[in-house]
Amino acid sequence: MRLLVCLLFLCASAAAATVVPKQIVADVAPYVDAGSANADAANIDWLGNDPRQDAVTLAWASLELATALKSAGIPARVYAPGHANAKLPTIQLSILPAAALGDQGFRISTSTAGILVEGRTRIGVLYGAYRVLDRLGFRWYSPTDKVVPANLAATVIDWPAWSEDPAVRWRGFWIPLDGVSTPVGESYAIWMARNRLNLTGTLPLAIRAKLGQTAWNGGHRLLQEELSAAGVFAAHPEWFALVDGQRRSISATTGTFYNPSFVNPDLANWFADRMIARLSGGDLADVDMLAIWPSDGKIRGWDESPEARAYGNNTDTLLLFYARVADDLAQAVADGRLNRPVTISGITYNDTWELPTRLDILPVLGSLDYVHVYYDPERSFGGALTDDLSLRDSDRIHVQRLADWKALGGLRFGITEYFNNSNYGGVPIIEHRSLLQDFGLQMGGGGSLFAYMHPLATKPGPRKLTNWLVANLAWRGVATGPDEYEGWIADYFAQRYPHAATEMRAIYDLMDTAASNGREVFLRVSLRHLLFIQQRSTPVWTVLQVSDLANRYLNGGHQVIPAPGAKATTDTVSADFVGVFQSLALLAQAKQRIDALATDGENSAEKARRIEDRLWAYGAWQRYELLRVATLYYREINLLVASTTTQAHHDRIVSLNSLLGASVIMKDTVTPLVVQSENLYPPEWLVFP
Repeated sequence: MRLLVCLLFLCASAAAATVVPKQIVADVAPYVDAGSANADAANIDWLGNDPRQDAVTLAWASLELATALKSAGIPARVYAPGHANAKLPTIQLSILPAAALGDQGFRISTSTAGILVEGRTRIGVLYGAYRVLDRLGFRWYSPTDKVVPANLAATVIDWPAWSEDPAVRWRGFWIPLDGVSTPVGESYAIWMARNRLNLTGTLPLAIRAKLGQTAWNGGHRLLQEELSAAGVFAAHPEWFALVDGQRRSISATTGTFYNPSFVNPDLANWFADRMIARLSGGDLADVDMLAIWPSDGKIRGWDESPEARAYGNNTDTLLLFYARVADDLAQAVADGRLNRPVTISGITYNDTWELPTRLDILPVLGSLDYVHVYYDPERSFGGALTDDLSLRDSDRIHVQRLADWKALGGLRFGITEYFNNSNYGGVPIIEHRSLLQDFGLQMGGGGSLFAYMHPLATKPGPRKLTNWLVANLAWRGVATGPDEYEGWIADYFAQRYPHAATEMRAIYDLMDTAASNGREVFLRVSLRHLLFIQQRSTPVWTVLQVSDLANRYLNGGHQVIPAPGAKATTDTVSADFVGVFQSLALLAQAKQRIDALATDGENSAEKARRIEDRLWAYGAWQRYELLRVATLYYREINLLVASTTTQAHHDRIVSLNSLLGASVIMKDTVTPLVVQSENLYPPEWLVFP
């Protein structure tokens, strides 16, 4: 889909003006009123052709309009058709099945009679209602952080008519959940819908169907859960990887596993049957898009059997597996074994960035209910992906291999970003200065899905700006121009900080610059990894080498550092990044400037935002300070330097861990499966064996 903005009146004509209507008209028959319709959502057959589906979503849209307008002093009410005062303007919600719009599209026109919102589907009308509120000045930056426009009763509406369709079909987040975890909260789903985000985690059918949400779940765990079940390996060893001449079983408890024999057709059929059972009445019953991923990391191997090697490379065998599973699910829908279409989302990640050699499988996947999603945790945030990347090897590699994949054609594709990887807790990667360019490069060519992991629930702080920009960009698409994008950012600060918009924007710039080294400092084979993690298995770098590398991370600039997936000291990349010392200085400055803000005239909402952003500036400073002190302690405890401050540094690490571990910014992900405070390690982990 593409965004279509068109004038429905002649360009020379002006839209007829109206005031903000107090009447909202929606057809919610057979219900007596909107409240009754909305209350009946759990009793609707959302997977069939229940005619009440339209009534319930239109009821919700009309109630959302009424509630918002009332909060701004407009005593709005919802009426059935024919019951409103014909002499007063109305907001009319209408479904037009024959409208030249996509299934999420809408058109809006105004006249002296009020505002007309039309959509081809109920979800299109819902999004149109939210666009009306957006045009009136309402904002929802989180489930609890909203902006209500002032003086709305005096507002005159003279909008030209226009229509919109989203550029990206699926827009939102990767929120992994299992059968035990609590589903995504209803208030969070409502916040997403208000921002026209529609890709979420597991969510009860009545909520997600009413709001037009797609529940996305699965991940690495699915293969591991099924293939580690008792008796499977003994009965079917041929389904498992042949590595170094031995079939490798899969354990239920290891973090990674040997990828199975994806080329085996019986494995694919059996696995599809297991997914159909779980999707039909098991723990995946509330899932619309199923992510099936191979093992995480690069520790374990892939199938080396003659059958696998004869077929192609690892990517080839995985794509073949996806095609077989997706086809089996389609057959299950056709014969009634599965009560709804389920999209399979495949993955290019780690070892499967290797291009496929069997291109005949691509049109097969393109004909199925399948989307191929690219994941690259190895890219950095040191600038836009459209910049000169001659000093940023990881980004240059990412851009090239993404272009190579997209050049193959035939696949519906998407992008999942790592703005909040599990290791990035408390690190304010905002990306507002380069997201426009990055989105254009990554989604160019017609991407169907854009998401990031892992969104935060209650205190997103500066990531509220990231969410705001993702929502607008994914709706508007690659056609977004710099002026429009800049307008979204300016609006964000003007609405949230009316007394300090310019200063807060400068503070966000400081925080984003400070955190732009997140990949180099916190992620794979980073400073954090070298200090705390690598010696706990088979060390690659000696104490002296780690000490030398630590200086490079602390000082930043143009440095040669270990590659993100390095397995030997010779695996290096050129990088250009902000050093830890500079991050500390920038975050300290951000905190000081927040503290120096004048608070005269500040309302309670603005005060709460300022306190939340200060929490982030200080929390991020603590994360970087932890690494600075850990470097000193590492050198002392491993006898590289003589010092009288060893115990003080030990105690400082313990104290910082305690402060960060208790901070909401380190344990606030929507999914309870990702607890970022678990990535804080005790000083004992710094001791080299």
